[in-house]
Amino acid sequence: MIHRQDLRIRDPFILSHGGVYYLCGSGEEKSLPLYRSTDLEEFEELPAIFTIEEDSWAEKDTWAAEIHAYMGKFYLFVSLLGKNGLRGTQVAVSDTPDGRYRPVKNAPITPESQSCIDATLFVDGDTPYIVYCHDWPDNYLPEEGVHVGEIFAAEVTPDLSDI
Repeated sequence: MIHRQDLRIRDPFILSHGGVYYLCGSGEEKSLPLYRSTDLEEFEELPAIFTIEEDSWAEKDTWAAEIHAYMGKFYLFVSLLGKNGLRGTQVAVSDTPDGRYRPVKNAPITPESQSCIDATLFVDGDTPYIVYCHDWPDNYLPEEGVHVGEIFAAEVTPDLSDI
């Protein structure tokens, strides 16, 4: 067990489900750990719930993961560095919050032609949306000498596979 004050994690996200807390965030280069707790004081590190496979569109970096309960399943949103050099958000699905997550499709849900990070799920009634950041490296304003990021929201298909 890992005591709360000894836990080191970036971009934390907690899902509360069935009296258990599931903590994820930014993980290893190619895999994503998950931590489980019943009191938010002591955490158990679980086996990796997601791994970038060799045939994936992504190359490395598991960042800013979130788990959302939706339509009777659990969906993982995780930012990854693509083999094309751009970041994107992968959506993966599992039957349980601490299960092995498999990609909904072998591509990011965010636009592949843009560097996009930190996506989250928002559901309005029965309509799912993705909210994400068009990452700052794509948006250079030479007249001001700065990079800027932008926030976008888009309706997604009910299976969370496409915008």
